[in-house]
Amino acid sequence: MTHTLGPWHLGGIFDSTTTPRTSVWGPTPADAQSGEWIAKDVRLANATLIAAAPDLLDVLNSLRNEAVGFLAMADPSAHGQTNLACLQRRIDEADAVIAKAEGRDQTVRP
Repeated sequence: MTHTLGPWHLGGIFDSTTTPRTSVWGPTPADAQSGEWIAKDVRLANATLIAAAPDLLDVLNSLRNEAVGFLAMADPSAHGQTNLACLQRRIDEADAVIAKAEGRDQTVRP
């Protein structure tokens, strides 16, 4: 499963006769009038978070990969076993969130 590539951006319909509606759109191809509609009619706070999702996923993947690289080279006597264990927990958490974002975690949560 793959998501629509970013960047995503906000759009909306704002006039005096309707309630403001915020939507999130994917990039607009050169031969199209608009991009893919990612989310429609959502609250602004949710729309801004949704629009940032591709960038957040990219940054989390980069941080996770750099942390794995550091952990592979780390010296427990210099960096402390507790610090390294904490970093490993954060890597595991990042792996779980990345799997969820990529649709590889199908766990149903209440």
